[in-house]
Amino acid sequence: MSDDLNQRRIKHAAYERRVLLRARFIMGLTAIFCIVGSSMLVQSFMQGLQNHGQKIFLAIDVVAAVVLFISALGLLRTALMVHRRLKKARLSESGNSPDFTPLSDGSQRAKKLDDLK
Repeated sequence: MSDDLNQRRIKHAAYERRVLLRARFIMGLTAIFCIVGSSMLVQSFMQGLQNHGQKIFLAIDVVAAVVLFISALGLLRTALMVHRRLKKARLSESGNSPDFTPLSDGSQRAKKLDDLK
């Protein structure tokens, strides 16, 4: 029963680690996309200023760029929190020390062989 619980605990910890690794990767990748999108919107804003574009579209570009940049910062902060949790989340030592009494070092077998002679 205890072995089954330990196996489940180990499997759950491994599963949780894989989920956290995947989440950290996806958040980092999404943050990069947000930063690239924000820079593209800023570039579009600058081109619109040079070409005397319509002011409403320029305002939309600026607002969208700011929103994407703030989203990227939030994603990076969350990815950093996940990274710290991954560093900290190791299997803690169980309170019980393993019982090695049923194991032998081979000397018992040698004594049994001597007894057979």
